[in-house]
Amino acid sequence: MKYAELKIALFFLIVMAGAPVVAQEAKAPADSAIISAIETEYQLDDVVNLNNINVACKDGIVTLTGTSDNLLSKERAARIAGIITGVRGVINRIEIAEVNVLDTDLRKRVETALQLDPATELYEVDVSAQDGVITLSGAVTSWQEKQLCQSVAKNVGGVKEVENNLAITYNGERPDAQIREEIKGRLGRDVRIDDFLVNVAVDNAEVRLSGAVASLAEKNRAFSDAWVAGVTSVDATELEVEWWARESMRRKETYVSQNDSSIEKAVLQAFRYDPRVNPFDIWVSVDNGSLTLQGDVSNAAARQAAQQDAQNVVGVWRVINLLKTRPQKIPPDQDLVSAVRERLANDVYVNWLDIRVNVRNGTVYLSGDVHTSFEKYRAARITRRIKGVVDVVNNIDYRYTWQRRPDWEIRENVKNQLYWSPFVDQEQVQVNVDDGIVTLSGVAATRSEYQAAVENAFDGGARDVINELEITHDVYGPYYWYYRHRQDNTGVELQLAPPWPYY
Repeated sequence: MKYAELKIALFFLIVMAGAPVVAQEAKAPADSAIISAIETEYQLDDVVNLNNINVACKDGIVTLTGTSDNLLSKERAARIAGIITGVRGVINRIEIAEVNVLDTDLRKRVETALQLDPATELYEVDVSAQDGVITLSGAVTSWQEKQLCQSVAKNVGGVKEVENNLAITYNGERPDAQIREEIKGRLGRDVRIDDFLVNVAVDNAEVRLSGAVASLAEKNRAFSDAWVAGVTSVDATELEVEWWARESMRRKETYVSQNDSSIEKAVLQAFRYDPRVNPFDIWVSVDNGSLTLQGDVSNAAARQAAQQDAQNVVGVWRVINLLKTRPQKIPPDQDLVSAVRERLANDVYVNWLDIRVNVRNGTVYLSGDVHTSFEKYRAARITRRIKGVVDVVNNIDYRYTWQRRPDWEIRENVKNQLYWSPFVDQEQVQVNVDDGIVTLSGVAATRSEYQAAVENAFDGGARDVINELEITHDVYGPYYWYYRHRQDNTGVELQLAPPWPYY
């Protein structure tokens, strides 16, 4: 069935089911409005510099030009654009500013970063550098391992681009039908995707995704989920991003209670595809959607990654993380201090900050003053990904200054933030403001939508937020990987995340 025919069939299906069709009757967001929404997000972001980026949009296709300090900031700008309602695609033409780092030094930095990361230290990866472009070659056993190596390289300051030539070597071949069923299962169990209109075809281990999703972020996530064992390529060009699709999908139906046994199987499968986690024997038990993790892992990053993987499975509403971090060898305190300092000094974001590092029996204590919560939590995440680190105590401080605005202006800004988020049903949320304090009432489908509304309220200029939203389904929901956390009082350490969660 052609995609145009699919949309017509969907329309009549909705009419026959008695569902509202307002979303399709309404007009798509205007290009000028999309540009304003993206530029507002850049202005609020702690990393992307609005002054250096130009945003253009035609028929929902966004083009970014200008300059950026580093590769991750460039890609972050594209991802922020991708979570705006109505954005169908992003053409990223932002150029990386010149950094005076010798290629020999850059190659050594990347090699060191790969060796320090407990998930990549054993991979046979060759690194070369020319004019700031890093080339990775060698062989890995999965697409996920390939992406992990690439993300480690991108985190190194001075890298302008990464050419990922790592080959994927599978252990044998799999039938197309088996690959297709596994992909469909992964899409259906991933809370970050509504797979109602996603079609999967497999021919000779080559995957083709078609149909529709509601946001570019969902499309990117579907692309990642399609890389199961045996897949040689994934083509998602026919998977369209349609702004109206969200109202027509079954997202809320996926939040009903799931069988505990199926949840356990889905979590274990997620672990198999995460190279940060899959080397370890983790025990999973589920009781009415409340999931407990037990066992030993060798590093702090693996412990956190296991919890994140579990939270992204449909039906999970709570994760009790009892995993123990037990490295095979804990380096002497001073050696670990040196390793952490070197990794922070070479990071693209925190290399210029004065962060103090102390270590006691493998636990790293970070302190100092930084400018944003992004920098605070970035330092902790980088530190967790160092071999031998048992835990991180983040005592870094930063100052958040509220800018006073009239209540009516804050209310309109918050409503605007909710409108442009593809992860919040703004029609279900009421906003009231009193002396800068925003009160949210109404309904949120999931815990993450509940939290997303808080983030939108702070982005709209709230001094504080009182969240009275009622959560109708006790699961995390699709917003989990797309936080733009900037406030300590939300208790979440995640930042805006890419299609694959390794940055």
